[in-house]
Amino acid sequence: MNGHALATGRVDPEQFEALLVADVEAMPIAVANTLTSFQESPMDVFFLGELPSRQPGFANHEIGDAQVSTTLRALARGRQVANAAELAANIKPALKIEGGRDLRRVSRRYPGNTWAHLIVNRSVERASGKVAPTANNPPQFAYWFDAATGRLWPAATVETEGNYSLSLGPLESRFLLFTDRVLDSTSAPLSVELDSARDKAG
Repeated sequence: MNGHALATGRVDPEQFEALLVADVEAMPIAVANTLTSFQESPMDVFFLGELPSRQPGFANHEIGDAQVSTTLRALARGRQVANAAELAANIKPALKIEGGRDLRRVSRRYPGNTWAHLIVNRSVERASGKVAPTANNPPQFAYWFDAATGRLWPAATVETEGNYSLSLGPLESRFLLFTDRVLDSTSAPLSVELDSARDKAG
């Protein structure tokens, strides 16, 4: 992502979880205004190091410098971080995982309020846990997708808890999709039904 893309409105904040502005001394006012517009989007904007305090170049620089400085100071309030660890602590993951310490996820947001979460079991043992989206307004429908078999089936939440139970075999992976579109789906594979029954029994 570069300044030109930001200045010309070519960055879709729906496709990113966060944007980091790191030690930028000069910034065009058009970019500063674009960053301000992102406040209404799901994407978080954070600042590391010194804030931009001036515009590039000298044309009308007194007015431009003041605009950039004022805009960025207001935007960065409560969004400045001192290091990578602080940044990581401030970024809210798109999917929360409880239990199953070997479960990891990679998430991607697509246009139209659609999310794809790849959940991976890094262990050579079976891993079980519960996952839940963290968005305030999550998409309407949820589906599991098994890339190994090509099967897609509706994901049902755990009653009263609002999260999704997951059990993966050794080194197994599965997608959890959230979308406002109805997708053509089937029933869950037999192996998943058996895993679910075993977890409930044990």
